[in-house]
Amino acid sequence: MGRFQKILMMLFLVVMSFGLAGCSGSDDTFSGDDNGGNEGSSGGGSTGGGGSGNGNGGGTGVPGSGAQLGTMTNIAITYPNTNAVENIGGGLYRRTGSAFVTDIDGNTVSDGTEILFKIIDSIKASGTIEVGNGDSISGVMLTDNGVTLSDGVPTNFGAAHVIRNNAFEFISSQDQLFLTSLGSSGQPAGFKADMARSVVSGAGATVTVRNSYANDYPNMTYPTGDTSYVLGGSHMGVEVAGVDENDVLTTGIGSTVDGVANFRITYPANSNTLAVGCVANDPRYLPLGSADIYLMASNSSGTIATIDEPCLNRIAGGALTPIPTESSGSTIFTVQYLDGGDDIPVPYSRITPTVVVTGTVTVVFNGTVGGGYITDVGGQIFADVTIIGGASGDKAVITFTVDSEPTVTADVTVTLP
Repeated sequence: MGRFQKILMMLFLVVMSFGLAGCSGSDDTFSGDDNGGNEGSSGGGSTGGGGSGNGNGGGTGVPGSGAQLGTMTNIAITYPNTNAVENIGGGLYRRTGSAFVTDIDGNTVSDGTEILFKIIDSIKASGTIEVGNGDSISGVMLTDNGVTLSDGVPTNFGAAHVIRNNAFEFISSQDQLFLTSLGSSGQPAGFKADMARSVVSGAGATVTVRNSYANDYPNMTYPTGDTSYVLGGSHMGVEVAGVDENDVLTTGIGSTVDGVANFRITYPANSNTLAVGCVANDPRYLPLGSADIYLMASNSSGTIATIDEPCLNRIAGGALTPIPTESSGSTIFTVQYLDGGDDIPVPYSRITPTVVVTGTVTVVFNGTVGGGYITDVGGQIFADVTIIGGASGDKAVITFTVDSEPTVTADVTVTLP
């Protein structure tokens, strides 16, 4: 080989070596394992590879960015403030919500990550797993020697119940058991995997669940052991459905798009269901306190979960209707609040009266609580108004306003003869 040929060969090898070095920072993606544990290769150049997993929140990286999405570690439930509830007809309302799903670094999980939803609306039993009381959670068994009904009356898991549609509903295999808090005791590793279990049966001081708990309770890492729970089912017609990436609703299952798994809570729209979960010790249902909503969202394996307490809201807007609208003296005014959807009477809403007086007349509102009135189950208040003093022709214009809907008002007029 001549000198010229040797120089060409050396130049060729130098060029090839630079080309291979540049290829080490490949932008190609690769597949992770079923748990999304594998991440994109960092590569040897200026950009790393993406990663994609097909399991429980496995990470899909952004090619060329060096960023990878890991296994989910957190689910946060949120609801919109406007246009949150829609009237879907047939006497049903539907509330919109979202589960925001992230990994340990705060990155959203990959699109299509499956999220499971469960909901209960009727609390049959509740209690606290206490140290020194013989209480425990271990394996598939929960033992509570101080179990109570929702109203605090002592009971056992064979007798725990709610009353719905004039019938007793006892613990069954359709129920759910949710661990709701550990109070000041903190959370042991893996607590999120223990938050929700399907019930098999209950008798005496013991409930059997379908899948074993990851931890034993009381948890000796946190010896105060104040692990609270609720046990119940859905007996009021409340249902939760997830929304997939194609905007299709599926009962109990949703999937993420840009880290968000949307869901819809559907419920009967009537004066017996509106505001369930919004007030404590709802007197419409027995035992007191049994009408409450708990929503659980988890990954498909149940190892990451969160629990929220939503409310069966009215549709915004609506109208106030006072009877009478005019008076010549002291009067009890009946004012009814109907919501902005199917004209459902709205219970347990605060309505506040204000007054503008012409003349020397004095207006006294009797029976107010905190300056307002609370609607009853029929969506009504009874405003007892006393008129004191004044002269002929004096006038008082009373305006009733829904506190949570300041544009929903109604006026009545009192004119002295």
